[in-house]
Amino acid sequence: MIHRDDVDNVCFSVEGIPYAFQKLTILGAQNATVPTDDMRLWANRLVSKGDQLDLDQAIKMLDLTLFWQDAEMFKTVILCQAFSIQSLNLDTLSNAWKIFTFETIRSRQVSAVSLKIQFVDERL
Repeated sequence: MIHRDDVDNVCFSVEGIPYAFQKLTILGAQNATVPTDDMRLWANRLVSKGDQLDLDQAIKMLDLTLFWQDAEMFKTVILCQAFSIQSLNLDTLSNAWKIFTFETIRSRQVSAVSLKIQFVDERL
């Protein structure tokens, strides 16, 4: 038997990323402009698994960071391995600059993305 307080931790350990997205959906994260502590907990769990997110999952997380206006989480999610030059939407980056201001987004994380873009352009 699993204690009620440990169910989510056990399920996340077994099911991983899909379970965390399910929890965010149940908590109504996509409709909450101000995330609850529970929403933030599950979002942070997903961010901590950023290297394992597929493209659709990474985009969902990126959209969530913009909706919540969470610049720090945005800077972490943008570095997910799932993103490539073809998958990064320039409208999304433009929207991020409007929400967070250029100075906030102009970090080494976004600079790394820019270097990826420049490298790919040079190879074409």
